[in-house]
Amino acid sequence: VDVVYISARHTVSCELNILDVSGRIVHRQNLHDGLNAIPLSLLNRGIYLLSIKENKVQNTQILGAVR
Repeated sequence: VDVVYISARHTVSCELNILDVSGRIVHRQNLHDGLNAIPLSLLNRGIYLLSIKENKVQNTQILGAVR
């Protein structure tokens, strides 16, 4: 899978960050209302964290091993 899709609804300010295991941001993207494509093909093989911040509330989850 080279792309992950994230659905966002009625977002005023929503930012997605993908971090490597050392906490370095390797991809940053603003999310818009509707379906958002996240290009995983830009990432090297490894484990990443997916962090979404919406209106000052942050949710972080393990994205898993890429490729």
